[in-house]
Amino acid sequence: MKLNHECVRDLLLLIENTETLNFFQLSQIYKGDFSEKYTFETAYYTATLLADGGFLDIKCMTSVGMRDIAIYKITWNGHQFLDNVRDDRVWSESTSVALEKVTSVSLNILSTLASKIIANQLGL
Repeated sequence: MKLNHECVRDLLLLIENTETLNFFQLSQIYKGDFSEKYTFETAYYTATLLADGGFLDIKCMTSVGMRDIAIYKITWNGHQFLDNVRDDRVWSESTSVALEKVTSVSLNILSTLASKIIANQLGL
């Protein structure tokens, strides 16, 4: 399965907007616009990769016929990435610039590119 960068950003934004100090399950927030854009399998895969990359603190929960994820928090690294790509214009410009030059880029490159775009907008 391929990592969907749009799903990465959308999932982190969705998790960030979930106001709870306790863990919650992916299935609880998998609804609305998010569920219309992405399959549960894509969201599940994305969340597990975000955990592997140090962006999320999760625990996979499986039982017979059921698969879900307990999401505890966005990590420091996850918030750093999200702060760089939160703005729609910055995200759009970052992905456009990257894809003009190459066919794919890592999340780290997208974050760095977004950071540079933000710095330029601030005159730094």
